[in-house]
Amino acid sequence: MFIEFLTEFIGSLLIEGSLEAGTSKKVPMPLRILLLVLFFGFYIGLIGIITVCGINNAKDGNIFAAAVLFAIAVFIALMVIVWFVKTCKEKRNNN
Repeated sequence: MFIEFLTEFIGSLLIEGSLEAGTSKKVPMPLRILLLVLFFGFYIGLIGIITVCGINNAKDGNIFAAAVLFAIAVFIALMVIVWFVKTCKEKRNNN
């Protein structure tokens, strides 16, 4: 129970922290780029895993499950893009 909480806390801290620091003007540019690569790399990996599961389901003939997994992958991709754009606009308006 505690390990799950700790893993979730550290994961959310890394993801949200990398996005916040990656869009901050106070952080040096090379570090911002590295943090944004880490942020997008995590989500690209997650979307890739879900897509591979969808492809495997499609190969096995389970088209409904494959369609659901592809829809989830697209939804996550869109939400990450919206989250990133919203954060950038908020940072730009505050400065």
